[in-house]
Amino acid sequence: DLFLSEMHDSKFYVGINACKYQLEIIRYFKMHKLDFKYAITDARLTLPTDASAYQTALSLMQKDNEKFDLIWFSHTKGSNSQQYNDLVAQLIELYLKKENVAKHFLAHPKCGLYATSGVVYPKVRPFINRYATFRYPPLLLSPLYSCYAIRGKLVRNFLTKCNDIFFTEKLPNGHFFEFDFPQITF
Repeated sequence: DLFLSEMHDSKFYVGINACKYQLEIIRYFKMHKLDFKYAITDARLTLPTDASAYQTALSLMQKDNEKFDLIWFSHTKGSNSQQYNDLVAQLIELYLKKENVAKHFLAHPKCGLYATSGVVYPKVRPFINRYATFRYPPLLLSPLYSCYAIRGKLVRNFLTKCNDIFFTEKLPNGHFFEFDFPQITF
């Protein structure tokens, strides 16, 4: 209920990997009268992680061409793991305190990414470079649990300039939205 009360004014782009729960996911959004678009991920693109569902959601967003100030990203990772309590804390901080996130972006106009916590990873992952050209090298930072917000103009810039293969080929890694996609903000 808290999530619904905080996010009722948001638009959702939902990518769904084919599964036995896909109809329940769609019913949830319809039942709560949320503004959403969804698509089932093409079997050729499906990975055993949520990365392909993110890819599908971004494909919907690209076709829609709507502009947003901020875009929130999250997925179900951790919902059945030992880190469940950490994930819930991340989601509460990101979604239920979304006004704080918006204030952060206003106070820091050069900030492109907001996450409540993150990790540094030790090697460069060149996957993102398959899809677009970037001005700066990667910072090797990753938001924890793939729960983060990005300035809408940075996402729109990526969707406008990325190679078409981003939407037509299977992603090279199931952790693409944890490690690679946040690099569009640097």
